[in-house]
Amino acid sequence: MVTPIRDVLGTAARRWGLGRLAGLVDLQRRWPAIVGAALAEVSRPGRLRGDTLVVVAVHTAAAQEIRWRERAILRAAAAGHGAGPSRVRVVVRTRLPGVLRQPASSGVRGGRGRPATGTERGRRG
Repeated sequence: MVTPIRDVLGTAARRWGLGRLAGLVDLQRRWPAIVGAALAEVSRPGRLRGDTLVVVAVHTAAAQEIRWRERAILRAAAAGHGAGPSRVRVVVRTRLPGVLRQPASSGVRGGRGRPATGTERGRRG
């Protein structure tokens, strides 16, 4: 009988106390399905601290959306892993961990990263 490598590695990870890390990696892999593609581009599960999942977001609007979806995120985090985190903490950073380049901005930007004013967009006033 052949044992799948996934089962062998899962058993080894539990023995070595890496179950939480495996859960975090799985959560990172499933993140777009949990929060949706648009929100996954601007947020990422960062780490587990005790019973808290720390999520990194690149702006406050994404952070607020993560906070609103906390219950659904916690249910998804626990799915298939038994006891998952019981809280979500969101931190805002200008860069996501593990991402070399940020996604293109959906809005028109002015100089120095500010939102463009009416005159910079070609409007007078």
